[in-house]
Amino acid sequence: MPTTTSSTSAPGKPQAPTGWHSPATRSRVIPFASRRTAIAPTPPTAWPSCDSSAAGEYPLDVHTSVWALSHQMVPGGLVDGPVYGTIFRQLKGLHLNEPDEFAELQNPYVVYHDDIGDYSTNEPTMDGTAGALYIWGWLAK
Repeated sequence: MPTTTSSTSAPGKPQAPTGWHSPATRSRVIPFASRRTAIAPTPPTAWPSCDSSAAGEYPLDVHTSVWALSHQMVPGGLVDGPVYGTIFRQLKGLHLNEPDEFAELQNPYVVYHDDIGDYSTNEPTMDGTAGALYIWGWLAK
């Protein structure tokens, strides 16, 4: 890890990190950035859908066995969200069961589908949900 020096210290003598690398800055910036990711629609200007259920437009046809077998919504989790179009087009065994409700918003670079057949963009995600719970708990302090 590189160290910083200033003209007032001996050459090569490490100093405490400053700016973006300081612990004080990280403790304020990282949770804010994570909060933005956890609670904002993804991406904020493209699809009118939030990754979390029950927050405005949210995924209804989630790629999960509970929905497939019972048509009961599983509350309290995030779905993966948009992926690069190049990745999506190479996925095997993926097929949409319904017409793409976001067809006019899709572009060649990123795609998202609220369809149980899309295991890539519409699957519940443990790491995203865990991160969101951590941030929401931190904000509740």
